[in-house]
Amino acid sequence: MACVFAFSSPVLADPGTLSPQLPAPDLAVSLAQWQQVQLTRDQTLRRQIDTLQGLRNYQNQVRAKWRQILGPWPARTPLNARCTGRLQRETYTVEKILLESQPGFFVTVNLYLPSNRTGTVPVVLSPIGHAPLGKAHHTHDNYQARFITLAKSGYAVCVWDPLGQGEREPYGERTGNHHTVQGYQCMPSARHFCLYFIWDGIRCLDYLETRPEIDRERIACAGCSGGGALTQYLTALDDRITVAAPTSWIAESIHLTGDRGLHTESWFPGMCDPYGPGTAQLLACIAPRPLLILGNDHDPEFPPASMARVAEETAALYGRLGCAHRLQYISVDSPHGFWPPARAHLYRFLEHHLAGLPVPDPEPPVKTETAADLFCAPGGQVHNLPGSKTVFDLNREALQQLAEQRATRRKQLSSADYFQFIRNGVLQSARLTAHSFRRSDWQPQLRVTVRQAARYADGCCAYLPGFSTTLRLHHNPSSRHLAVVIADDWSVGHARSSALAQTGLNVLHLAADHASDRREIMSGSLRIGRWALLLRNAGRAAQALPAFQGCSLVALGEGLNAARAAQFAAISEPGQYHAVIALRGLADLRSLGHGVAQFHSHQMQPGALRWFDADDLAAALAPLPQWIGDTRNARLQAHDQTTLRRRYRWATTRYQSGPLQLSAGQTESQPLAGWIKQHVPSGGK
Repeated sequence: MACVFAFSSPVLADPGTLSPQLPAPDLAVSLAQWQQVQLTRDQTLRRQIDTLQGLRNYQNQVRAKWRQILGPWPARTPLNARCTGRLQRETYTVEKILLESQPGFFVTVNLYLPSNRTGTVPVVLSPIGHAPLGKAHHTHDNYQARFITLAKSGYAVCVWDPLGQGEREPYGERTGNHHTVQGYQCMPSARHFCLYFIWDGIRCLDYLETRPEIDRERIACAGCSGGGALTQYLTALDDRITVAAPTSWIAESIHLTGDRGLHTESWFPGMCDPYGPGTAQLLACIAPRPLLILGNDHDPEFPPASMARVAEETAALYGRLGCAHRLQYISVDSPHGFWPPARAHLYRFLEHHLAGLPVPDPEPPVKTETAADLFCAPGGQVHNLPGSKTVFDLNREALQQLAEQRATRRKQLSSADYFQFIRNGVLQSARLTAHSFRRSDWQPQLRVTVRQAARYADGCCAYLPGFSTTLRLHHNPSSRHLAVVIADDWSVGHARSSALAQTGLNVLHLAADHASDRREIMSGSLRIGRWALLLRNAGRAAQALPAFQGCSLVALGEGLNAARAAQFAAISEPGQYHAVIALRGLADLRSLGHGVAQFHSHQMQPGALRWFDADDLAAALAPLPQWIGDTRNARLQAHDQTTLRRRYRWATTRYQSGPLQLSAGQTESQPLAGWIKQHVPSGGK
């Protein structure tokens, strides 16, 4: 283990005698490098595929991993589809349909049908992007022009409003970007926000199968931007789709991770992991079906260079399978969107692969409809329908089911089985096993630079391969306790560490590195999990230093994420820490979904409530000495003592009369130090 630190009691060693400290890389760079490592591992798997059976095996792995992220599929309940109106035009009709993809969850659908048809017709499933008018969008790249042109040429077209657009404005203007609001509210629950989008599309396919006009063997899916994403997702998961044309969307997963405009429904943890739900992996799930990748030469969000690299990689797979002719990549001279040049390529691709009728080139002009003429719901909003539910409503139901499951586990599992369940949940939800490496190849490292005339040292900690952070180490030679401190905010952690050092404790203060929520989730290196590994590995490295060998370790986290990270560190590696202190943490993860217009970024663990709430984490640590103080609700308001005790009733039961301290209000460092010295034997004995 490469750890360099030296002390001469009672003052620190001269800095000139120590090795230079390690550089602390930018976390965004480290995350991108980590993604590239993971992507390379997956590329190795994909580049070995040269048979259909090998392809199926790979696809099964990707789909299974992605469905675990998305959460449990809803039940296929009755669609209760009904036509609320019909527009009769000269060569086509537009049916206005309401269906329920889940009970009370209404989807507004326009079904375009050619009038002069004989027998069944091919259908183009048309998920759409983030245009405010939804399926009625008729300006700029003009969605309606594509639907009408296809209907005039003998195709059926099924288009529906996505969540947040058209007739499915969920919560009102006060929520602002409702994709972000809904996406964050879904994060702690069992279902990823994207599952609602995907399930709507799958149920539209189910509905089309009930229509005698539709040829089930000729189903295409073509959408732009957010609709391009859903085109990719639906086709990757549902083999009923025979042709796919994602437009203005395809880009490398690492590029998407850095896209600030990417909506939460596309934030999948570990996109670049082997079998992860990244761009290249999901396109491999579409193979060997015909695939048209359409892009735009002047699209900074989904640039042609990135799209071309993905297309080249996917084309190589198609080539190895002997079906290179089924894939096309075309970038047209236009900005972002499904403009006429891109539509012309779509028409030709559909004609070739669906045996559809030719579409005139250039595309003939069409007369579009007003949004009101295409309305399916009263007043053009599904919330006007009796019994209509939102994502918020369905998510609350899911949260209630998860709460009931947690209550059942508390009653039925033995103490040992309960701990193992919570530990497994911590490892999975925080992706603590994602950073896999052989300890024989790498060990955590500390490098410190001692300041003269001071009893502390600054330095750097390499806590994972490719990841490091800065630290401050306070040394008190007479103490046999070492508090390892991490806080969401460096200044808060610095104040806490300095105050604890004043009481006579050794303190290792670690900087809590972080990037944007989007980047951390999509990279698969979740903040709380990474901080837990930082606490584990830095504590292990510190104990290897001569000055701290045999010291008892205390994990102290302060802040919404850091408090949980301290608990995770102790749960994930039992026996390393001799006490846990969690300050200013969130006492009720379920509360993150309680406010209809409530936006938060406190939950960096998608799906955590499948396994535990805050009370379960505290209970799992019993009988380890634990102090939980100054807890907060989802609005960051402090709890009083009565509320705090109610929130941790189960943990109190598990501890009985053991060393569980619950304290409301500001937590002073002097009592903390006294509690540590009382409950943690010196030297961990």
